[in-house]
Amino acid sequence: MSHVVLMLTEHGWTEAQISEHLGMELDEIIRLKQITGLKEVFANHQFSKSWEEFEENRKNRKKNTKKENS
Repeated sequence: MSHVVLMLTEHGWTEAQISEHLGMELDEIIRLKQITGLKEVFANHQFSKSWEEFEENRKNRKKNTKKENS
């Protein structure tokens, strides 16, 4: 199945299109891409930027704590 996902990806299909066409969950598609071990499979994948939000929230908490203690 990973070969099919790889082939469709190489033909420009999005993960959503592959998921709908094959009747699979998006997580399954991503896992199959990971199994192939090819970085180009992930070339157009949008990764979460949650670590940036975490860092921003942490900085804001520190600022607020300093203001409260002043």
